[in-house]
Amino acid sequence: DQRAAAEVHLNRALELDPDFALAAARLADIQVASNQIDEGFINYQRAARIIDANNLTDRESLETRALFALDTGQYASGAQICARFALEYPKDARPLPLQASCVEHLGDGAAALHLIEQAIERDPKAYAFAINRAIYLISLGQFSEAQTQCDKAARLYDRDWTDHVRAALAFARFDMPGVWGSLERMKTAGSVPYRSRAFTLEACLRAEQDRWSD
Repeated sequence: DQRAAAEVHLNRALELDPDFALAAARLADIQVASNQIDEGFINYQRAARIIDANNLTDRESLETRALFALDTGQYASGAQICARFALEYPKDARPLPLQASCVEHLGDGAAALHLIEQAIERDPKAYAFAINRAIYLISLGQFSEAQTQCDKAARLYDRDWTDHVRAALAFARFDMPGVWGSLERMKTAGSVPYRSRAFTLEACLRAEQDRWSD
């Protein structure tokens, strides 16, 4: 969790080798995760240019190109890159959730669900895949199955997105105490970004109830 030190090393790597695509991509990952979206976009773009210029098709290069396409709204291109990634590395689960995100943005929620289910088959212990399946099920209005999936995901990690999904499911059932309870748990037991998200969601919910001063 030494972000500043990591950035120093990655920037130094890029000074020594300006064509080090993986260093640019990892720097972008850190910046996007730290909500420095514009800076992250610039470094994803830099990595993508290097990869395209050298026609790189290793795992990291395909993943970087897919992330760049997804982050810049090039969803059709991203889906194609992920399909190639999945075809060339059939045991690797990483391209499938990225492809799922792309096709969901293209309006095909059922295809996104199918892709995330394939990812779960490849890596059943990945929390991100498990909770994303619950999210896609909510998007498709399959609330009962989404609840079951959320419970499965909770056995892998019982905080953060799990509480967010629980709040969404409670909202779908018009269970307001359940919504407030899940958001309160996010505020007290969640990681720092999710604590912040819980306050934002509570503010939105109070606004919907015309509780503006709250």
